[in-house]
Amino acid sequence: MEFDIQYIRDSGHFDDFIFAYKIVEKAYVQNIVEHGQIYFGLLRNYRKMEQESKSAVGDAGEATVTKQVREYLKVNGEYVEIHGPNAGYNCRVNANQCAFCLYSEGLKSFEKLSENKYQYTIPYFVIEAVCKDKGGVGNCAIIIFDTKVIRKIYDALKKKKLQFSGQKVIYDNFDYVPTNKEIGSPEYALECCFHKDERYAYQKEFRIVALNTEDNPIDDLFIPIAPDDFQVVELVDGFEFQCLIDISAEVTGRIAKVRFDCTHTLKAVIENEA
Repeated sequence: MEFDIQYIRDSGHFDDFIFAYKIVEKAYVQNIVEHGQIYFGLLRNYRKMEQESKSAVGDAGEATVTKQVREYLKVNGEYVEIHGPNAGYNCRVNANQCAFCLYSEGLKSFEKLSENKYQYTIPYFVIEAVCKDKGGVGNCAIIIFDTKVIRKIYDALKKKKLQFSGQKVIYDNFDYVPTNKEIGSPEYALECCFHKDERYAYQKEFRIVALNTEDNPIDDLFIPIAPDDFQVVELVDGFEFQCLIDISAEVTGRIAKVRFDCTHTLKAVIENEA
């Protein structure tokens, strides 16, 4: 795949998108292959799943605002809680957001094998943990996205005139105070979608969240992608995943083109290695 180095550097995510992937049920892969589109799930659908069964979602605290932090503002000589349980803002983020989540790694996470060769391994115990609520490892596959997919998603959301934000999730047990103080604003709603329980830090998740508005309602949001935008490897019980990249660069004047030749393999692990 070719790496759009200028776009990634300008977006501020240079260390995040050497390797972008998603571990999903094979049925989801079939939807991408047959229809050529990725799906943004509405939070309200996750809420319904939670009501039906607690085991339906891996993280029961998904899209929770801060649980522990209280923030006060001095008004007429008295302190008023503006963020916390008494103010009513320890509750869940509303259901109007829709999100597409994937995992991403930068080159700093790769092991350097030689001058131009780097390797990244997803240990089997991580694969097993991610697949636990997806029917098990044998029911899942890994989708490896070309780096240009992120740009396609952003461009599609801009074309739909939707407010959105894309960044890595912070695993802080929701123990934070939002930097945006305008509670109820789109910026506040977006910010609160990027915090999770630290138990899930192994996911290293990158999330793109878009907001519903009255002018741009979302029932189902699908973003089209081309067959050469992704690769699929079916996962196998007892096998870890390895990504090997061979980097070559071509410099013409002030323009640098970097090419990443990626090889994806499964490798058997020793029993009980995790």
